[in-house]
Amino acid sequence: MPSTRENINLPAREDFSLGGANDSLRDAFYKYVEKNIDDPTYRSATTMNRTSIPYDLLSPSRLRSLGFEPSYVAVPELGQKSFRTWRHPLNETHIHEHTNAWTMHQDTAPSWQMLAKRWRLEHPDASYKDYLKYYWGDAARKSIPHAIKEGAPGYVNFISNLILGRQGFSGKDMSNMSSLVRAGSGIGLASLLLAMYRRGKTRQKLRTELVPSTAGVLGFLAGDAVAKGLQEDMSDRSSMAKSTWSGAALRTLAPFLTAYMSYKAAKGLQQALPLRAMQAYNYIYS
Repeated sequence: MPSTRENINLPAREDFSLGGANDSLRDAFYKYVEKNIDDPTYRSATTMNRTSIPYDLLSPSRLRSLGFEPSYVAVPELGQKSFRTWRHPLNETHIHEHTNAWTMHQDTAPSWQMLAKRWRLEHPDASYKDYLKYYWGDAARKSIPHAIKEGAPGYVNFISNLILGRQGFSGKDMSNMSSLVRAGSGIGLASLLLAMYRRGKTRQKLRTELVPSTAGVLGFLAGDAVAKGLQEDMSDRSSMAKSTWSGAALRTLAPFLTAYMSYKAAKGLQQALPLRAMQAYNYIYS
């Protein structure tokens, strides 16, 4: 049964020969593709079902041979080992790497990157200028459902799980944030969602705030990781950091500071991009 864009159906087995994978690897992997449709390892009523794949079955080179492309723009999963994920250009199969396993799910809509890659495969002789037209035109437009249905809700779900301290797919608690950070994050997230709802401009806000908010989220996580490292380092050198209150203050303030700086930087970049986009548009359509 071929894959469709309206519903999550079983991808074609031949899709996974794109990179030259041998039949043995392709068939071994395809068993998990079938399992993800019929009997996934992790079922969810709010997010996509996921299937766990043994870690030793796959590797970056094997994924490439199956036709997968590395992707660095994706909603992370709790406990994943790397921000690099793997998407397939011929279907919506998406793979995340964890410490002791890989997890696979089927996106409900194609991403911008994979739409462009798919077009390249279908038009191998097209000029780079034609590719840019498609990339900034139809591909950008067709990727909107992916950003709205999966991107934004996925980040909200990811941050919510961090705040609540839920376990990741690796089976261990990946949220090492202090209780004050969790509480402050929860209040901030709830306030943002409430403000967007009360104004009745959720979609408009989504379009203008998605990139800066994503940068803020990543800044928050980076700040918390740095603060945790500094706290541990200071505790080895000075008794000052051993104080519960000083440690809590460090773990609380640093993530919000880096989140704010990341948000403002992305906001400024986003405001500067229209000029560059117009210049690119004039070049493409001149």
